Parts: sequence; C-alpha cells; structure tokens
Amino acid sequence: MKNKTVVLKDTRKIHIVKLPSFPGSEIELYESPLFGEVRQIEGLKDDLSKGIKTLILLIKDWNFVDDKGAKIPIEEESLDIFPAKDLSVLMEKVASLVKEDDSNQKKS
Repeated sequence: MKNKTVVLKDTRKIHIVKLPSFPGSEIELYESPLFGEVRQIEGLKDDLSKGIKTLILLIKDWNFVDDKGAKIPIEEESLDIFPAKDLSVLMEKVASLVKEDDSNQKKS
C-alpha cells in the first residue's frame, strides 16, 4: 500500500423533519445508521424496540428545550412525551430513509 491515506469520517446526509404538533420544530435525521448502530439495533428482540432504537440513533439533533430553556436530551425517555402522531411522522421518515438507503446499496 502506498502512502496514500483517507480520512474516515461520517459522510451521511442530514434530513430535516418538522413535527405537526410543534410549529418551528426541527429534527435533524441522519439518512442511515452506521454499521455499529446496525449491530446495536439487530441485538434487540422486538420490532418496537428496534424502531425506537433506530430513531434515537438517527436523530442527530433537535431544537427542543424544556420550560427553563435547557436542551431536552435525545433519548428514549424524551420520546415518551411526544404525541403519537408526531412519533408516527418521525418513524415514517426513518422508514423511508432506511428503505431508500437499502435500494441505493443494492444498485451499487
């Protein structure tokens, strides 16, 4: 191997999702999970747990804060306070991104 080096970094694209119940909300989602994240997801037993874990891993950032202005952490417990319709919007977007990524990989 010659002395050529390549920087290994996260090159995933980011997609913005806005939730219907929270005007002005912005959630940045990665387009696909990394290999290590796939391993974490595959280790889970049921589809709901896999879906929630996938969602948590694909959320890069969001603009949600509590009533004191502190950023709400991106974790499973935080999702518990979202209306079900907003989680459905997020899960549908994640499913479409993962499906799109799968079809792009098959073309390669």
